[in-house]
Amino acid sequence: MTKIWLWVKKHKPAIFLVLLILLALKVFIPQIDTLIESIQALKEADPMWVIAGVIVFFAGVPVLAWQYLELAIKPIKFWLTFRVEMAGLFVSKLLPSSLGTLSLNLYYFVYAKHSVVQSTTVMAMNAFTSGIAYGLIIIGGIIVGDFSLNSINIFAADLPWGLISLITLTLIFGAIIIYKVPRFNKKIKKTFSELKYNLKAYSHRPKAVLMGILLNGIGSLTSLFALYASAHAIGIDLTMTQALVAYTIGNIAAGLVPTPGGLGATEAGIYSGLILVGVDVTSAITITLLYRLISYWLPILPGYYYFWSLKKTVLSKFSIKTHS
Repeated sequence: MTKIWLWVKKHKPAIFLVLLILLALKVFIPQIDTLIESIQALKEADPMWVIAGVIVFFAGVPVLAWQYLELAIKPIKFWLTFRVEMAGLFVSKLLPSSLGTLSLNLYYFVYAKHSVVQSTTVMAMNAFTSGIAYGLIIIGGIIVGDFSLNSINIFAADLPWGLISLITLTLIFGAIIIYKVPRFNKKIKKTFSELKYNLKAYSHRPKAVLMGILLNGIGSLTSLFALYASAHAIGIDLTMTQALVAYTIGNIAAGLVPTPGGLGATEAGIYSGLILVGVDVTSAITITLLYRLISYWLPILPGYYYFWSLKKTVLSKFSIKTHS
C-alpha cells in the first residue's frame, strides 16, 4: 500500500490530468449532438460576421488579464496571467456556472504570492466591479437603445415555460429561506461585512477600482457582441439592447441551473430572451447554436492547449477537486 501511495504521489500531476480528461469527456460527449447542430448552423451564416464575433470574443481574454493586473494586490505578470485566463476557457467548461474559473484564479493568485485572504479579496473586488459594470451596461442599454419593453412577447407559446417556472420558484424559495432561516441571515450579514472589508482594502486605490469597472464592462461587451454578431450572421437585425436582454437571461439561467459550463441552461435562457424580443423560433435556435459555438465550443481547444502548457509549471498542483 505504501508503494502504491508513493507511486500515486510521484505521478499525481499525470493522474490528475487523466482524470481531468475523463471528466471533460463525460461533460462533452453527451453534448456532441449540440456541437453538430452548431456546426450545421454555420452553413447559412455570413462568415465575416462569424469571424468578427470570434475575434471580439477572444479579445475579451487579454482584457480580463489586464483587469486582474489592475486589481491584484501584489505585482503579477500580464503574459502569464493571459495564459492562465486562456486555460480558464477550458477549465470553466468542467464545473457549473463560473466555479471553474474562480477556482483557477484563486489558485493562480496564491501562486503569485498572494495570501488566501488577499486572493479572495481580489476575486470579491472583481465580482463587485463586474456587477457595477454590468449594471451600467443595462442602464446604458435602456437609455440609448431603441428597444422598448412593449416589444417583449411575454406570452410567446414557444418559450421553455418549465425553465422559467423553475427559475421563478427558485428565486421565491431562495428569498423565503434567506428571510426565515437565521443561519442564512448570518451568512448574508457576514458576506456584506467581508465586502466592506474588501472595499476598505481598495479605498486607497480608486484608479484600480475604476479600471476594474471599465475593463469588466469591456469584457462583458465582447461576449455580448458575439451574440449580436451571431444574429447578424444569419440576417437577423438584432440591436445590442435586444442582444443584452437575451444575454442577461442566459446568464441568469446558467447561474440558477448549475450545469458544467452552463450547458443546456444557457442555451434555454438565450433562446427565451431572443423569443421575448421578437425573434422567430427558427432564427432564435440558429442564433443560440451559433453563439454557443463561438463562446463555448471553439474556446475549448485553445483553452486546453494553454492548460496543458502550464500543467508542468504554474498549474502543477492545481486540482479542481481541491480548489472548487
